[in-house]
Amino acid sequence: MQLIYTFKLSKVKMGIKLFRFDSTMKVLKKYDLLNGEKKFGPFPAELRKFGSKFYLLYYIYEEETGSLKLFIASIDPETLQPGEGTLLFEMPQANTGLFKSEKLYDAVSVQVKASPNDKKLLVSWSSTLSNRFYLAVLDKDLALEWKKDDIVAKTDKIQEFTSCLDDNGIAYTSYQYSTGKDEWVYKVGVYSFSGKLKEHEVKTRDSKVYQVLLIPSKSGKLVHVIGSYSEHPFALSGLYQKAISTADYLLQGDTQTPFSKELIEQLTADGWASTKEKKYGLNDVRLQGFELADGSLALVGMWRTTNWTGRATFNISGSLLHARIHEGVVRVASIPKYRVSAGSTIGDSYAAFPCGNKLFIFYNDNEDNLKRDPLKPPTSSNKYKNAVLAAAYFDGDGTIRREMVMNNADGFVPFGEFIRPVAPDKFLVPVLEVKGLGGIGDEGKWGTIKVKM
Repeated sequence: MQLIYTFKLSKVKMGIKLFRFDSTMKVLKKYDLLNGEKKFGPFPAELRKFGSKFYLLYYIYEEETGSLKLFIASIDPETLQPGEGTLLFEMPQANTGLFKSEKLYDAVSVQVKASPNDKKLLVSWSSTLSNRFYLAVLDKDLALEWKKDDIVAKTDKIQEFTSCLDDNGIAYTSYQYSTGKDEWVYKVGVYSFSGKLKEHEVKTRDSKVYQVLLIPSKSGKLVHVIGSYSEHPFALSGLYQKAISTADYLLQGDTQTPFSKELIEQLTADGWASTKEKKYGLNDVRLQGFELADGSLALVGMWRTTNWTGRATFNISGSLLHARIHEGVVRVASIPKYRVSAGSTIGDSYAAFPCGNKLFIFYNDNEDNLKRDPLKPPTSSNKYKNAVLAAAYFDGDGTIRREMVMNNADGFVPFGEFIRPVAPDKFLVPVLEVKGLGGIGDEGKWGTIKVKM
């Protein structure tokens, strides 16, 4: 038996506290928005940084109109006081009942993307329970330049929404929707302050699209449209590449690269692929995409699955898939890892950051697995006391390198999934006290990592 919790959006209220710490995690300043009143919600606020400015994204549910509002406000880093909030979106929720509210909490996606030159910011809002999405573009001072919303007419739900922004403040969106059993349509749209400029359907030859990623080029000339495709149900066959010109917004190019036999056989042994004829390929996995300094593209994703035994649920975090595409050459490799969580899943994910011509992927592993042949199935990293912080990347010769960059000590674990950049080549690592069953203690430290560009 599993419990399902429901709630009304209007009943979820939160207060917001802002803190400023020194390098030893000593609190230097604290500020309560609205004097600590619980006026915000139903979704948690997010504190972010754009250029030299800190800002807060926060929600307010307006009961009179039954609408959910998303605001942005700049934050003074010294006083922690917010500037005047700017309304980005107002999403009608009047007909959302208990059941839909429970789903909406998992279905909402807010994405924040900077333009390649870091002079503009795109905020998008979407939900897998709706066919409407919202876009807002802000300048480097967080002043609103324009905002739009659009409705996808041929469906009542869209999925896997993503977006990006070019240097001219033009927004690009992608999403998919179902037209029947195992039949999906993948669309890419181009938007400006005046509305939709162009729309394209993304297709591949003799196969089906599985995922669409949008990556704006630092050259300013194009937006990469890249992702995975499938020749068999629930099995990924390879990667495709297309692009949208920022001059005329036309979709161009059509390159497909199948995954190698060796990679599929390796990941079959690891449990993340199949060599059977009707299921031949990699298990489905969602990827992130980045452009590196030399114009090459880097992709990364991690396999997950859940095993319900009838008495307990086990969350399995598996290997990472990493690809690098440079001057027409596509290299794809696996970063082997394996973890089963019966309780807390903290530390079972990863964080990836482009640095120069490399994508550094930080994750938790164990020393034995890092010393093991990467072509062999990984050893388990289930025990926190054995967890270390690892980094993986493609080296100049096209091979995957894995390194231990930080050990644990005295019950404190450096967590890769929570790493944040503080400079182009420097990262802040939270080192947290871990108790039994993965519970996080009250003590915390900070570590730093510096990488060679």
